[in-house]
This record gives sequence, structure tokens and C-alpha cells, in this order.
Amino acid sequence: GSSNAPIHINAIARHVGIPLVIEDWERIGYEVPLLVNMQPAGKYLGEEYYRAGGLPAVMHELLAERRIHGDALTINGRTMGENVANAERIDWSGQEGQPAHPVIRSVGNPLGSGAGTAVLKGNLAPDGGVLKLSGTERGLHKGPARVFDSEEAAFDAVQRQAIKPGDVVVIRY
Repeated sequence: GSSNAPIHINAIARHVGIPLVIEDWERIGYEVPLLVNMQPAGKYLGEEYYRAGGLPAVMHELLAERRIHGDALTINGRTMGENVANAERIDWSGQEGQPAHPVIRSVGNPLGSGAGTAVLKGNLAPDGGVLKLSGTERGLHKGPARVFDSEEAAFDAVQRQAIKPGDVVVIRY
């Protein structure tokens, strides 16, 4: 999900009295298998993810493996399990010889493991920052930091090919 999710969900948790800190996202996130092969780190576009079943299909996969709570009540008055009971991964490609589910994989056959959220602390993020991983190994990365004040500015730099392999892209605010 979005790197903004920890900030907002932590605030909601604090409001309702649930103890949740930013480090929890890293600790728990590494246990969640990488199931979606979608850009920017993957191959497929958001439209193709949607056609393959989208978020309901992913949640159905996670529910089947007891990675989410099916009895959690949702805003529509039904449980999470009820909402995704009939969701399925759809082979939208129709191409012979292609994997049955090139966009959304099962928990038993993930694209990778160790994806999730890393919490960064250091000179660029003294109070902590969030990094989305795409199945890469944990560890130290050294490279020049390219700092942007918005996603639009970062995207513009990508379009101008100002981002080079090994650069660290930082989007503030």
C-alpha cells in the first residue's frame, strides 16, 4: 500500500486507543508475502491489477491463509470475510504459456517475500521515515539522495531521466 498508510492508520489507532507505532509496520510487514506484480516496482499497470480482481482478490487470498481477520466489521455493516467471500483472481491475459495469474499471486506462490515497509531513521529522516520495499533485501544502501517536495516533482524527474540507478528518492510531505 501507500507509504502514507502508516501515518494515517497510526493516527486512527491512537484515536481509538490501539497501541500501534511506526516500527510495527516494519516488523509485521516483512511477514506479508508479495502478491501483486504492479508498477512502479512490478510489471503491470493498476488497470491490469483491477481486471485481475484487484484488492478484493488480494484480500481473499490473505483471508484464506488467515493473514487478515474475516470477522472484522466493515463500514458497510458486513464482515471482511463476507465482503471478499466471492472475490477471485482472474486470468485476464488470455495468452497461451503465461502464468495463470500474472498480476495477483497466491500466498503459497508469492512473487517474493520480505516486501513491506521499512522504517528509516537517520540524517534524512531523524523522526523516522517510511520506505516501501518490493521484495528487496534488508540492509544498508548508499547512494545520492534526490529529495523532492511532492510526488509530482519526483515524477517529473523520472520523466526527465534525472533519477539514476542507485539514487535514493526521497519525497517529503
